[in-house]
Amino acid sequence: MDGRQFPRIPLVSVTTVASEQHSGHSVLLDLSQTGAKLSSAHPLRPSDYVALNLSLPFREPSLQVVLAAVRWVQGKNYGVEFIQITHSEQSRLKDFLDTQATPYTSP
Repeated sequence: MDGRQFPRIPLVSVTTVASEQHSGHSVLLDLSQTGAKLSSAHPLRPSDYVALNLSLPFREPSLQVVLAAVRWVQGKNYGVEFIQITHSEQSRLKDFLDTQATPYTSP
């Protein structure tokens, strides 16, 4: 057990990431109610703030995260914590994650 409040759901999806310095694509590697793990060729730093446009499988339109903080970077991978997301988008995210749960992930 990794002690996380919310389970991480593994995914592979393209995501648009925008910061004050750069806008581009990243690959979404996993997702939870409060954050995500992504991979990008563009370097980010812990303490960077980004906006995300998450393309979730079989979901339209893309999920919008208004503000996320980069919490860690390891090579091309990085983790973000969702800081600002609208209530309706938070609800869509929860619905999506609930459909992805397996017997081995806790709610």
